[in-house]
Amino acid sequence: MSGPSGRTAPGNDRWRWREVSRVDKRPNSDKAATMKLSSVCLSVVALGLLLVSVLEAPCLRAAPQSSGLSQFIYLVHLAPRLHEEKGWTPQDREVAMRHFERLKVAGAHGPVIMAGRTEESADKTFEIVIFEAPDAIAARAFMESDPGVKAGIMIAELHPYLVAVERNAIHPPVGPGTTER
Repeated sequence: MSGPSGRTAPGNDRWRWREVSRVDKRPNSDKAATMKLSSVCLSVVALGLLLVSVLEAPCLRAAPQSSGLSQFIYLVHLAPRLHEEKGWTPQDREVAMRHFERLKVAGAHGPVIMAGRTEESADKTFEIVIFEAPDAIAARAFMESDPGVKAGIMIAELHPYLVAVERNAIHPPVGPGTTER
């Protein structure tokens, strides 16, 4: 049975023989050399493309580090009495807003690299603040001067940290004691 090109159908042994015989006409040493050269060229091209994509991808470039500063993270949990909406006083809400305003200013003009919280119930949610400081003593002082920590509505825990990937953005908070997005 013939196909559109005049060849026999793929199931026919004669068609297979013709295709294979065209490829196999070169001596074995020439075929091996050609295959090796093709493989090397393909590897070089693939490596070049990979290198260009890595160098050009902004998300893969290392973020510039400020000279002499280390990175830290503090984890923030709400005080247990604030796990229920009825536990919030007007003063607690004011402190929460001062906490957020401080982070916005510190993110725009200061040491904060990123801050945010999980979107879970108040008893499960936590916040992270990633920032730079000259040393652990300065980092602890920055964390302890947080209005929420000072007022006792937030419990914070400090850790040394290293940011690997970063994107700059500030989003307004949502939840108890804050305005809705």
